[in-house]
Amino acid sequence: MTSPMEAKLKQEIQSSPCLFPFDLSPDGQLVHVVRLSEEDYRRASFMDQRMLAEAAKGGQSYNSGNVSWSLLSPWARELPIRCDFIFHVSHAGSTMLSRILGEHPNCLALREPWILRSLIDPSADMYIQDFLALWSRTFRPTQRAMIKATSFVSQIGTKLMRMTNDSKAILMFISAETFLASVLDGSMSDIDSSVKSRLDRLHNDSTKRHVSLDQLSPGERAAMSWYVEMESLKTVHREYPDRTHFLDFDLFLLEPENHLRNVLQFLGLNGYESSMLSSPLTKRYAKRIEVPYDSEFRSKLLERSKTIHSEEIYRGLRWIQAID
Repeated sequence: MTSPMEAKLKQEIQSSPCLFPFDLSPDGQLVHVVRLSEEDYRRASFMDQRMLAEAAKGGQSYNSGNVSWSLLSPWARELPIRCDFIFHVSHAGSTMLSRILGEHPNCLALREPWILRSLIDPSADMYIQDFLALWSRTFRPTQRAMIKATSFVSQIGTKLMRMTNDSKAILMFISAETFLASVLDGSMSDIDSSVKSRLDRLHNDSTKRHVSLDQLSPGERAAMSWYVEMESLKTVHREYPDRTHFLDFDLFLLEPENHLRNVLQFLGLNGYESSMLSSPLTKRYAKRIEVPYDSEFRSKLLERSKTIHSEEIYRGLRWIQAID
């Protein structure tokens, strides 16, 4: 028999996204939920430990608690899955696009939910449907959730899209040269933290030659990461050509209003592109909105990196030519 407390919790879980599923216990039996307002969703660069760290830095904290998975799962199964996705290569403007889309009154943007990372493990397949349903909750009926995945989550992009017949995905990328210039100039720690798992993904493709990690230079490691993630995006597109939209971030920056209009039309979000692009967020570093950052500044950084790291960029581009 359901207790009054459980009934109240169920009603709150099913009626609003305020109780956000933040983390899953190692044994999968408890879900740590954090209470968030709509403004908290809008403000968070990433919905993971960095969100908590930013709050702590500002002397704030979120109310939170644990909910048994045995309670939460059947409640989630009663909810519809109504969400779209941003799958991407890293450093391809996905956080910026997510922030811009989040300015649309009919879009609730979720940036890199922490639990989503754990769903790449096949043993976690039992959780996918339920968490997508929980992430699909919105503050208003007119809203639809837009989930920006972490870059390596693209490897299960087809599995996520398979959960519903109407989810759409924006597939964001930058050229290999731009990617190499971006990461070699200070983001190699991101590459090295995932290089082994990406190399395993490359080796899972029987058509590709075996690559030894210790033989790869920094530029080649970065190139391999770009290549593997691009292959994942292409796989999603091949399976769902009518439900995916490729977006080259460099072209987006050249004609932002035109490309944003195309994205909005693809997603069925009409209008508002002018006001969305006039948001101060478009001239801020999307991962840290207090830092000024625009396309001109980005171009200068990239040109500087291409000069400094020209040899490793050349090695990386040559590696891609050889592997493809």
